[in-house]
Amino acid sequence: AMPARWMASARAAHPDLVRVMGIAAPRAGFLPTDTATVYGLAAAGGFTIVLIDPATARALGVIAYDDTLFSIVVELHRRLLLPPPWGGILGVIAGTVLLLSVISGLWLWWPRAPKRFRMPRITRAARGRRRVQELHDVSGVWLAAPMLVVAVTGIVLVWPMDRPRGPTGMATLCEAPAPDPDTALAMARDAVPGTRFLGLNPPGPNGLTWIRLAASDIARPVMVAVDGCGTVTIDRQGGPHHLMAPIHGRLLAGDAGR
Repeated sequence: AMPARWMASARAAHPDLVRVMGIAAPRAGFLPTDTATVYGLAAAGGFTIVLIDPATARALGVIAYDDTLFSIVVELHRRLLLPPPWGGILGVIAGTVLLLSVISGLWLWWPRAPKRFRMPRITRAARGRRRVQELHDVSGVWLAAPMLVVAVTGIVLVWPMDRPRGPTGMATLCEAPAPDPDTALAMARDAVPGTRFLGLNPPGPNGLTWIRLAASDIARPVMVAVDGCGTVTIDRQGGPHHLMAPIHGRLLAGDAGR
């Protein structure tokens, strides 16, 4: 990974990218793409994503994210296109309703006598309402587990709260300039060996560079904070959002789970 070259290439190709908010490795960002991405705010105020060839660091194109259908679908899924906090509140209500529906459905289906336990099935002779009922029973039982996972993790992800970027409650007293992205990444990898680069957030007001690493596609990411004095802090928890996101989106099974 060459985050410093990726960021420099993005800025050179698109000077209107006035503030870089983050860098993501291929298939590791919120935008599903095989390119690296550098994202941030443009001069006009819109959210901009620059696509970068990960091998050559050549800028391949730019996306005005706010104008894409993808962004609309994301906001519909996350917040029902409503402003905060109402989108998150309604999302929590919808997830809770789904959770209660699945649990109550399982309770209604579960046989009262253990000896009568039998998995639901679709019979050839069933017609009309009976066929619909059997389809409902079969799909409900087999999909109950993933629907419970989606409901619970979705509630946590849309819960209306402020999520700090990177390790919670951290700041640095170091007054030295922040290291360049490549140096920060090397320091993070030395602290957490055997991991691959997922993403990086340049220093914010607290003076820390955040690096996201993972041992594999299905492992929980590790957040590493680096300051200009060489201090490296590892946060293996990452908060509920970093724990729930890979479960909700990929069932902890990489692309197969997606």
